[in-house]
Amino acid sequence: MKLNKKVIGSMTVLSSLCVMTTVAAMSSTDNFKLNTNSNKVVAVAYTDTNKGRAGVSAGFARTSVKAENNNGISVKDLGLEMVSSSMTSGQLTELSLTAEEKEWLNCAMPNVDDYLCVRADKNQDSEIVGKLYRGNKATVVEKGDVWTKITSGNLTGYVRNDMCVFGIDAYNFAKANCETVATSKTEGLRVRATQDVNGQISTVVDNGAQLTVDTAAQTQDGWVAVKVGDATCFVSKEFVDVTMKTGNGVTLEEEAAAQAAEKAAREQAEQAAAAKAAEEASKAELSESSSRQQSTTTRTQGSALAANASDVTLLAALIQCEAGGESYECQLAVGSVVVNRVHSGYGGGTLYGVIYQRGQFGPAMTGKLERTLAKGPNSTSVRAAQEALSGVDNVNGCRNFRDTSSSNRSGIVIGGMVFF
Repeated sequence: MKLNKKVIGSMTVLSSLCVMTTVAAMSSTDNFKLNTNSNKVVAVAYTDTNKGRAGVSAGFARTSVKAENNNGISVKDLGLEMVSSSMTSGQLTELSLTAEEKEWLNCAMPNVDDYLCVRADKNQDSEIVGKLYRGNKATVVEKGDVWTKITSGNLTGYVRNDMCVFGIDAYNFAKANCETVATSKTEGLRVRATQDVNGQISTVVDNGAQLTVDTAAQTQDGWVAVKVGDATCFVSKEFVDVTMKTGNGVTLEEEAAAQAAEKAAREQAEQAAAAKAAEEASKAELSESSSRQQSTTTRTQGSALAANASDVTLLAALIQCEAGGESYECQLAVGSVVVNRVHSGYGGGTLYGVIYQRGQFGPAMTGKLERTLAKGPNSTSVRAAQEALSGVDNVNGCRNFRDTSSSNRSGIVIGGMVFF
């Protein structure tokens, strides 16, 4: 039986996406043809006219087709079947595509577990020039029967058709295998617990921040479902760009450079870790050495130094300035150093001369000592000064001290100070 048909075959994909081509058919659909030499995305929808309800869709199928000549493509060629044996007419509809689908019409993706070799020419023995990894997206330059020339990033070459998916099939493959992200287009994007502009705010993200889209969640118009931790939340579609993370292929040179950079970064990290470990070991060794030195510290009773109340106050003020935040044993050590200096003839052999000797004690040079004297030293510092002046020495005659943080000198370590 003959099939009447009306097809618009000369229009391109982009100009004909919204055009409907209607074909009246009898009970057999084997000869149902689409005459076109363009890439098309089509659906065949059948209606049951026996019940007088023309236009009610009983079945629907969608695929990507291309005719190499004007002989046409049959329903069987498309891999479609009758939805019901009772159907007596058919309708061919060229679907409208979304903007995202349009971008994929001339694209390809490797349908492999790891990567697909891209070759310099269209044969299996040709030189490998790069790789398309699973999830990489390529643009078709020239489609062949067995090999297709593609470009992806800086990579251009040939891939085997049977190891790739193309057009809408590539788009569907990407949706199933690639992560979809929503990128914020505004500062302070509110992520809400519900699809409501007044819904509870789960978090706020910066401009350019990416959120993983929950493609399995049901959403209302104007909303995008995103993952925040284990929870599904929602953002206004107006303020995000939703894209699939597909990536580009790499040339062999790019892959080698990336591997070299990764190796260098790994070696640098290992060196930094080794240096840090050595530093920690050195600190531990120094701490252990300091502990041993400190544990051997003993008090001895030397000669007392004649002093009046003013001398006690002066020495106590210096002790508080130099070791006020340290232990009492450390404060006594500072007092012992001063007394040892007096006995050794420093500063003319007087307490005042030693404390104010030029370039020796910072607090005496900066005015800190005078301020402490004006307020009066605390009782702990006074007790340490009295004991040191009585001849008690817990630093074995040392006449100098430094903070351990600013000195590598060996000596008797008490708290944060080393005495030598």
